[in-house]
Amino acid sequence: MLDSQPPGLLSCHSAVQVRRLKLTARSSYPRLVVPGKFSSWVTKKSTTERVQDWRTGQTLRRVVDCWDVQGRADGVLWAKRFRRAGLARTCKERLDAGYAAGLPFDLRTKQFVDPNGVGLPERDR
Repeated sequence: MLDSQPPGLLSCHSAVQVRRLKLTARSSYPRLVVPGKFSSWVTKKSTTERVQDWRTGQTLRRVVDCWDVQGRADGVLWAKRFRRAGLARTCKERLDAGYAAGLPFDLRTKQFVDPNGVGLPERDR
């Protein structure tokens, strides 16, 4: 069976030793920390997106509005984009409430998290 394959390819039935390497992933995000200074704001921006015309099949670009919730937590800038203004405003209100409650901030998810999960709605646990 090995003779019918090009050189360099091995059959799944051949005896091949596989070395397993132990890889450790390092995260560039800091751990959960209660920020000393925190601020957030909402900005409206316009961007373009590609759409396809259903009649001609031609790819077009159109301008769409989006809202960015931006902030700074202990000097680290972050941003999260929303397509609806109400979602951006709700996110900002939840961020302000989390900072007021003294919860730790997770830069990966860009939100305050309760380490015990107490007081959060079921969908947020």
